[in-house]
Amino acid sequence: MRGDMTDQAAFEYDVFLSYSHADGDWVKTELLPALEAAGLKINIDFRDFEIGTPSSVNMERAIDHSRHTLLVLTPKWVTSEWTGFESLLVGTIDPAGRRRKLFPLMLEKCEPPRRIAMLTYADFTDPSRRGKELSRLVEQLKSTAPASAPAEETAPVSPSPTHTIRQRPARGGDSIGSDSGGAATLGCLVCERDDSSVLYVLSDFTGLCDLNGQSRRGDPILQPGRPDGGNRAQDLIATLDRWASVRDDSDAASSNLSAAIARVRRKEDVSPELRIRGMLTGIASAVEGAEVWIVGRTSGETKGKVLRTGVFDEIPCSYYQIEGSTRSSGDGTGFFPVPFGELIECTHMLEPGDSGAILVDADNRALGLGFAGSKEVGLFLPIQKVLDALKVDLVTASNWTPS
Repeated sequence: MRGDMTDQAAFEYDVFLSYSHADGDWVKTELLPALEAAGLKINIDFRDFEIGTPSSVNMERAIDHSRHTLLVLTPKWVTSEWTGFESLLVGTIDPAGRRRKLFPLMLEKCEPPRRIAMLTYADFTDPSRRGKELSRLVEQLKSTAPASAPAEETAPVSPSPTHTIRQRPARGGDSIGSDSGGAATLGCLVCERDDSSVLYVLSDFTGLCDLNGQSRRGDPILQPGRPDGGNRAQDLIATLDRWASVRDDSDAASSNLSAAIARVRRKEDVSPELRIRGMLTGIASAVEGAEVWIVGRTSGETKGKVLRTGVFDEIPCSYYQIEGSTRSSGDGTGFFPVPFGELIECTHMLEPGDSGAILVDADNRALGLGFAGSKEVGLFLPIQKVLDALKVDLVTASNWTPS
């Protein structure tokens, strides 16, 4: 899988350069030659955009066909409508920054939009340090990506309208997200083990926690998530309660999980059903070769097949998710590859925004929690491990009491 993730055939270019034409001389005479001298294949507008094609179309193609987009940040870049459009396009592909699609380069001091300012940048503001910063930037642009990226790895599809709107009651498969983050999938309802009346929504860590800062118990959770129009005043449905952290050493692979739960504010706002598929009937173990389904915020209902169980892989995780990490978060990304074990590997089922979706079998028994994938496969955490780690039980027809 590591080779699949980094296969250059998946992208025509390594880097698309987003810059203001006011800074064009420096980009063309210094930055572009240095990047190409390092062996990187660059897409730049004056040379690679198709004549006679609308600029917006050329930009979309450049971003889609490039592994990374490098933003040359200056005051002129901040005020340019076109560069703002380019960064928004990348943001729709990689809203949480987990694919490292955006690499900011601060050429002159400026105040970029929040979605850019939250990322650590290569600092070129001091000419005497540019050589060192350039080497660091090139090294990271050329570095091999982790074996599998999270569910955001594949190119985005148009989200399913039914699953991205405000829904009351909200069901498994609907959009959900932290007030400070993006949009993922509401997996299902779970309850406290010693008190089934205490309800939580279960999703992936990336759906309910703040990837760019310290999450806190009580953080607001919205349905739908912010990218789907959710706002705190009208769409607050739950508050973050607890989550599973990870450790970045090989011995922790079997215990590492990416999951979180948020306490439901009002029971009438939620349903234990999965949209389209109905009530979960219980829990089962995944069986290789079996047909399986998810209901995701982006994909809607998707059918697949279990390829392998007990899979080991490395997945990039937020610095703030890693327990006791000794690594600095100031490496320009904020994400590090972390080992995960005992995963369920299925055919490609997860699109951007589907993290948190529940994997079920033909009998609608829960098998796993979706959290990562590539263009070829989807990776799921065994549901029983997730429930045990968070000390909750699945809500099914047997323990659900209607309001």
